[in-house]
Amino acid sequence: MLMTQRSWIDAMRYLMYFNGALLDRSRSTDPDVAEWSQRLAALLIPMSKSIGADVGNELTSIALQIFGGMGYVEETGAAQYLRDIRIAAIYEGTNGIQGQDLVMRKLGGDQGSTVDQFISSFDATIVALAADPSMKVFAEQLTASFGDARRAGDWLNANDSMLDKLGGATPYTRLLGTTLCGALAGKAAIAAQARLDAGNVSDSDRAFYESKIVSARFFGEQILPSTSGLAAAVTAGADDLFAIPADQF
Repeated sequence: MLMTQRSWIDAMRYLMYFNGALLDRSRSTDPDVAEWSQRLAALLIPMSKSIGADVGNELTSIALQIFGGMGYVEETGAAQYLRDIRIAAIYEGTNGIQGQDLVMRKLGGDQGSTVDQFISSFDATIVALAADPSMKVFAEQLTASFGDARRAGDWLNANDSMLDKLGGATPYTRLLGTTLCGALAGKAAIAAQARLDAGNVSDSDRAFYESKIVSARFFGEQILPSTSGLAAAVTAGADDLFAIPADQF
């Protein structure tokens, strides 16, 4: 439970910091840098909002399982954190809106071109991870998750049914967001290892860098595999969503 919390929090921070940096770069005097940064920032915003809020709720709920019991939960204040984080998923009119924005406007707006370019930018990351025996499984899973993201995105873009697109929007947001969080965690792990290899780090800094590597590896091996199930949900279509009459709910 603690590792799930730690690795997700690290990964979500990478996503949001990167998204914030892109917003800054979108003001660049270089028109090419500004244009690409603006496109990519717009793509990442729905995931920064929805993944952060939804996973934040899940992780805070996990915290209650760690403390356990009404007395311990209230004594530590963990229950109040869960009450507080619940509002995060409501601010945007629930996060399903973010998924619809991602699929209909961001993914569909350029037929997945921005997504494909961004995914391809991590090719070197996968190669670097694969070169480290301790990260080989991470590299293999990241490759598989990118495949899930491409397959799901292609299916959505090729589908003419508005209901199928909207029906797959929420799982696609989680799929792509999880994959990109994993990819950014991989880049962080590579950077941390490079810093350790360079030497001249204090004991506290060494512990910090090592923890980032372990956190990223956990994300790659334990969390990224969820993308295969999410891809299946995206491509299942919307028929079952309307198979039960309204009066049966």
